[in-house]
Amino acid sequence: MTITLAEWKDSLLDVGAIGFPKEIEVNGAFTSLIGSRPAYAKATIRLEPAEEFQADTTALGSDQLVQGYARSVIFGVLDVLMTTHSYAMSKVKIAVIDIDHDEVESTLRAFRLAGREAARKVFELR
Repeated sequence: MTITLAEWKDSLLDVGAIGFPKEIEVNGAFTSLIGSRPAYAKATIRLEPAEEFQADTTALGSDQLVQGYARSVIFGVLDVLMTTHSYAMSKVKIAVIDIDHDEVESTLRAFRLAGREAARKVFELR
């Protein structure tokens, strides 16, 4: 049997989706090693109720490096929102409103992990 990631994604939403209850702003950070290499990432996100999934990075400007980091933050947040509850929490707007990065130590992976940490904080504050 072959299973694709697209099938997995579709199956998350097949069982239903729930919305996000209120607006909340949190910070996520990852400052540790990935393998033997230091990694650094910090992000501030705002989650808001929405009719369908939305992502917003306009507060960060148009720098391609920063936009790439913001995309990784959003993926990290989704990693948590889509799998923490019985139903996918996909009726949400995720706005990345600030990024702090280091020219040497920041990586896409570190920003994804910072996004996961931010999303976990959301559930602690609810």
